[in-house]
Amino acid sequence: MPDYRPNESLFVYKVHHSLADGIANILFFNDMTDTPTMEGYPNLLVRLSFVQSVLIKLIMPFYIHYLGFKILFFTSSERNGFKNETITNKLTAHKNVECIPDINLEDIKHRAT
Repeated sequence: MPDYRPNESLFVYKVHHSLADGIANILFFNDMTDTPTMEGYPNLLVRLSFVQSVLIKLIMPFYIHYLGFKILFFTSSERNGFKNETITNKLTAHKNVECIPDINLEDIKHRAT
Protein backbone atom coordinates (compact mmCIF):
# COMPACT_ATOMS: atom_id res chain seq x y z
CA MET A 1 0.00 0.00 0.00
CA PRO A 2 1.78 3.16 -1.12
CA ASP A 3 2.33 5.89 1.46
CA TYR A 4 0.93 3.80 4.32
CA ARG A 5 2.82 5.73 7.01
CA PRO A 6 6.01 7.81 6.91
CA ASN A 7 8.11 5.29 8.88
CA GLU A 8 6.18 2.08 8.19
CA SER A 9 5.23 -0.18 5.34
CA LEU A 10 2.22 -2.39 4.89
CA PHE A 11 3.02 -5.95 3.89
CA VAL A 12 0.41 -8.58 3.02
CA TYR A 13 1.70 -12.12 3.11
CA LYS A 14 -0.27 -15.18 2.08
CA VAL A 15 1.23 -18.63 1.74
CA HIS A 16 -0.19 -22.14 1.60
CA HIS A 17 0.76 -24.38 4.52
CA SER A 18 2.40 -26.86 2.13
CA LEU A 19 5.04 -24.23 1.32
CA ALA A 20 5.71 -22.83 4.77
CA ASP A 21 4.97 -24.11 8.25
CA GLY A 22 4.93 -22.08 11.44
CA ILE A 23 8.70 -22.29 11.93
CA ALA A 24 9.36 -21.12 8.36
CA ASN A 25 7.02 -18.17 8.95
CA ILE A 26 8.82 -17.25 12.18
CA LEU A 27 12.19 -17.37 10.42
CA PHE A 28 10.88 -15.37 7.47
CA PHE A 29 9.38 -12.60 9.58
CA ASN A 30 12.46 -12.45 11.80
CA ASP A 31 14.57 -11.89 8.68
CA MET A 32 12.17 -9.18 7.49
CA THR A 33 12.73 -7.05 10.60
CA ASP A 34 15.11 -4.10 10.56
CA THR A 35 17.58 -5.85 12.86
CA PRO A 36 17.24 -9.64 12.64
CA THR A 37 18.97 -11.49 15.47
CA MET A 38 19.59 -15.13 16.30
CA GLU A 39 17.52 -14.65 19.47
CA GLY A 40 14.49 -14.26 17.21
CA TYR A 41 14.98 -17.78 15.88
CA PRO A 42 13.26 -20.65 17.68
CA ASN A 43 15.46 -23.35 19.16
CA LEU A 44 14.96 -26.30 16.81
CA LEU A 45 17.91 -28.50 17.74
CA VAL A 46 17.08 -31.43 20.00
CA ARG A 47 20.01 -32.29 22.23
CA LEU A 48 20.09 -35.83 23.58
CA SER A 49 22.24 -36.93 26.47
CA PHE A 50 24.92 -39.56 25.88
CA VAL A 51 22.79 -42.23 27.56
CA GLN A 52 19.73 -41.36 25.43
CA SER A 53 21.83 -41.51 22.27
CA VAL A 54 23.24 -44.94 23.17
CA LEU A 55 19.79 -46.30 24.08
CA ILE A 56 18.31 -45.11 20.79
CA LYS A 57 21.10 -46.77 18.83
CA LEU A 58 20.70 -50.02 20.77
CA ILE A 59 16.91 -50.17 20.51
CA MET A 60 16.57 -49.11 16.86
CA PRO A 61 17.32 -52.53 15.24
CA PHE A 62 14.69 -54.20 17.43
CA TYR A 63 12.18 -51.45 16.69
CA ILE A 64 12.69 -51.81 12.93
CA HIS A 65 12.09 -55.56 13.18
CA TYR A 66 8.98 -54.93 15.27
CA LEU A 67 7.60 -52.46 12.69
CA GLY A 68 8.32 -54.85 9.83
CA PHE A 69 6.53 -57.69 11.64
CA LYS A 70 3.60 -55.44 12.48
CA ILE A 71 3.23 -54.19 8.91
CA LEU A 72 3.51 -57.66 7.37
CA PHE A 73 1.14 -59.51 9.68
CA PHE A 74 -1.17 -57.05 11.42
CA THR A 75 -1.78 -54.19 9.02
CA SER A 76 -4.96 -54.56 7.02
CA SER A 77 -5.22 -53.56 3.41
CA GLU A 78 -5.84 -49.89 2.80
CA ARG A 79 -9.49 -48.88 2.67
CA ASN A 80 -9.39 -45.42 1.21
CA GLY A 81 -12.33 -44.22 -0.87
CA PHE A 82 -10.08 -42.00 -2.97
CA LYS A 83 -7.37 -44.56 -3.59
CA ASN A 84 -9.00 -47.34 -5.53
CA GLU A 85 -7.64 -49.12 -8.60
CA THR A 86 -9.59 -46.99 -11.09
CA ILE A 87 -8.24 -43.76 -9.66
CA THR A 88 -4.66 -44.93 -9.11
CA ASN A 89 -4.43 -46.12 -12.73
CA LYS A 90 -5.20 -42.57 -13.85
CA LEU A 91 -2.53 -40.97 -11.61
CA THR A 92 0.67 -39.75 -13.24
CA ALA A 93 3.73 -37.83 -12.17
CA HIS A 94 2.58 -34.96 -14.39
CA LYS A 95 1.18 -32.09 -12.33
CA ASN A 96 -1.35 -29.62 -13.65
CA VAL A 97 -1.14 -26.10 -12.29
CA GLU A 98 -3.47 -23.22 -12.97
CA CYS A 99 -2.88 -19.61 -12.00
CA ILE A 100 -5.81 -17.27 -11.87
CA PRO A 101 -5.74 -13.49 -12.11
CA ASP A 102 -6.12 -11.48 -8.92
CA ILE A 103 -9.68 -11.24 -7.67
CA ASN A 104 -10.98 -7.80 -6.86
CA LEU A 105 -11.69 -7.48 -3.12
CA GLU A 106 -14.80 -5.41 -3.81
CA ASP A 107 -16.22 -8.26 -5.91
CA ILE A 108 -15.64 -10.68 -3.03
CA LYS A 109 -17.33 -8.34 -0.56
CA HIS A 110 -20.24 -7.87 -2.95
CA ARG A 111 -20.67 -11.66 -3.33
CA ALA A 112 -20.52 -12.18 0.43
CA THR A 113 -23.47 -9.88 1.09
